[in-house]
Amino acid sequence: MRGGPGGGTADAGIVFHIQTDRRSDGQGGRNAMKAGFIGAGRVGVTMGAYFQSKGWPVTGYASRNPGSARHAADVTGSIAFDSPEELASASDLLLLTVPDDALPGVWEELKAFWPEGSARKILSHTSGSLTSRVFTDAAALGVLTCSIHPMFSFQHRDGRTQGLDNAFFSIEGDAAALKFIQPRIEALGNRVLVLKPEMKVKYHIASVTASNFVTALMDLACRLMQECGIGEADSLAALGPLAECNLAGVLDKGIARSLTGPVERCDAGTVERQMQALSGRELELYRILSGILVEISQRKHPERNFSGLKDRLNQTGNRSDG
Repeated sequence: MRGGPGGGTADAGIVFHIQTDRRSDGQGGRNAMKAGFIGAGRVGVTMGAYFQSKGWPVTGYASRNPGSARHAADVTGSIAFDSPEELASASDLLLLTVPDDALPGVWEELKAFWPEGSARKILSHTSGSLTSRVFTDAAALGVLTCSIHPMFSFQHRDGRTQGLDNAFFSIEGDAAALKFIQPRIEALGNRVLVLKPEMKVKYHIASVTASNFVTALMDLACRLMQECGIGEADSLAALGPLAECNLAGVLDKGIARSLTGPVERCDAGTVERQMQALSGRELELYRILSGILVEISQRKHPERNFSGLKDRLNQTGNRSDG
């Protein structure tokens, strides 16, 4: 049972087993549903540690990399299983923490040996973009399916769970599964968004925009600073407080009320000079983002005329160096 290979090792899709404990505090007990993880990456390890910290028992881990499964088991005080078959048999809720593209294949393997008498088990993944429909034919096996996506940036694989308490979770899937899952996630202290399957992709785009695209924008900002002779470390140190203050303002006052800068001031001269300093995709990105800022500015200042600025942003211009 201990230390064997199993499913994937990545951290991008996870299946939880959440307890059936009848107590209302969400803590584990004699009737607690045991969670098993196929995949022992950052999501699997962190979620397992989070469950354990909240009193939800974790059966253990199966992974193609035995060392990863052993590490995850050590961190969470659980077991490294030799195979996903054994893990599935021992668990009530099975969480697939594998890459999105691997989910269909892993499920096909699981179907071939799905434990007899395991009806009403819950099968889930934590992909942000895929739905529970990836688990084809699950209903014929009596398996309840759902997807549970923690809106959180998983950075570590050592059991640290700081910040997860404040994260939202999105869920979608079988009504019977959601009826069980939602109150138990909420019992952890986390808020839950219930999604329709057809909304999953746009929801994930929103998550990517608020997370990964911020990284892309910071990279662009640092490269522009480097063109000014400022290294990456100093650029991040200088830009960090600006970015943090801006986000704090958005969260505190809302999007429109917190907006500042040349577009909000309708400062066409500054916008013109900045556009002249850019070319290629940098200029195109500046135009697109500034166009969105114009829309926000109009909401903040409906009395102002932004038509001239909008026209300039839609014109073609070239970079003028020197």
